[in-house]
Amino acid sequence: MKTFFIFLVIIVATGCAAIRSNDPVNYYLTNSVRQSNSVVILKQIISNKKTIDIFHGRQIINPSTGNMERYDGAPETLYNQKDFDEMAYNYGYIKTDSIWEDKEWDAKDFNLTGISLINKSNFPDVNMIKAGNVTTDVYSFSKPILYQKKYCIFTVAKSISAGLYLGTFKVIVMERKKGKWNIVHEIDDYNMN
Repeated sequence: MKTFFIFLVIIVATGCAAIRSNDPVNYYLTNSVRQSNSVVILKQIISNKKTIDIFHGRQIINPSTGNMERYDGAPETLYNQKDFDEMAYNYGYIKTDSIWEDKEWDAKDFNLTGISLINKSNFPDVNMIKAGNVTTDVYSFSKPILYQKKYCIFTVAKSISAGLYLGTFKVIVMERKKGKWNIVHEIDDYNMN
């Protein structure tokens, strides 16, 4: 039993180490930013609870069967209840309305140069708008988390500096193939539909 437990810890630690860095978020950011634009990232980190909630989708009672059915969220080709329960347990999922972690991003977390970090209370950034810089991309991210030991999922929200709100949250599902992160699916926040 002790050997099995040690083996399990090694597998979990190895799987988590694969995305412990911010590589998937950096890949997404690098491939999403327009060349001519500077980038602003909110310091506050979107909660992984929000990521898990969007990934799961909502459950509604089907009037014809009386059974709970899952709508929105990850497509059936990605979603497996057992794997979802394991991910939710590993990342301490509790359904909540809070979308922010207590932690903050640091500029060193990102590979792009020219990134500015601002506090969410400073968004929209009035100084940027006054300076005529109204099209700067503004992003917010959650930390990447592991799903089914092969997918990385995280939440992103995007707006521009003159935006009145941060934009719609969506979950990015990525898979690493041949050393490169690839977007497998994007899941819109069902709360915004």
